[in-house]
Amino acid sequence: MEFSIVNNNEKAVLLLHGLTGTPLELRWVARDFSKENYDVYFPILPGHCSSLEEIKNIKWQDLYRFTKDYYLSLKAKYKHVFVGGLCVGGMLSLILAMDFPDIDAVASWSPAMDIDGWAIPWYRFLLPFVLHS
Repeated sequence: MEFSIVNNNEKAVLLLHGLTGTPLELRWVARDFSKENYDVYFPILPGHCSSLEEIKNIKWQDLYRFTKDYYLSLKAKYKHVFVGGLCVGGMLSLILAMDFPDIDAVASWSPAMDIDGWAIPWYRFLLPFVLHS
């Protein structure tokens, strides 16, 4: 499933949400790009917007494969493709830019550059509530 705002332009933006997030996290960014006449795509990442069991079985490689395939489908249709993401979406954007230097621009908001575990123990119990709200 995807959300998109299509203006039938030759410029597209792919926006990727964060871990356990939804595309709605990026709706304001999408709206602003659309106002500037970009076609904007903000899909649901695999395992997201469903159940805790589904997201627990997703590996980062699954997320990257999805991101890469989505980018390539946009690249086949558009002259210019820009990529951006929040948190894990930001990391996926950066990895994609390393693999595809022809990406016109990349933006990464709050990327998870290092997981040191300092915050995980105290909020881990909240994850099931976040996923079901």
